[in-house]
Amino acid sequence: MKVSSSQSPTGFRSWSRRNSGKVLSITLVLAMLIALAVLGYIRFKPNVAQNFTEFYLLGQENTTEIKVGKTTEVTIGIVNNEHKMVTYRITIVIDDVINNEVDGIVLSPDATWENKVNFTPKTPKTNSKIEFYLYKSGQVSTTIEPLQLRVNVIR
Repeated sequence: MKVSSSQSPTGFRSWSRRNSGKVLSITLVLAMLIALAVLGYIRFKPNVAQNFTEFYLLGQENTTEIKVGKTTEVTIGIVNNEHKMVTYRITIVIDDVINNEVDGIVLSPDATWENKVNFTPKTPKTNSKIEFYLYKSGQVSTTIEPLQLRVNVIR
């Protein structure tokens, strides 16, 4: 039996340098196309929406003194960016003692709540710390840093 130059003794075609070069070129082109597709996906993929709540205090820049027993109002703001309906609660703490709470603030997605909340200092103190804690429904700890006011509580 005579074996042709393009076939191996087993009957399969042997690979020539020319054929292996083609395979290598095709493999490299496919790898580059896959890499470009992955880079394109990473670059242009839609942003995953972040869930967060904005919590802010308005209009107390010049307040430095409050009288003992006098009810004081401040404006608090909440913006729901959680992409679902959320119920909030605000706890007002003066020098580590709960002074007031505002409960049942229900906000739909992207809704804003700005309202006056009040507190009444009961003890005179220099540099008294008034903190505003925000809780989401059912939570006993807050994930947002409390807002703070520092004031002198006078007689």
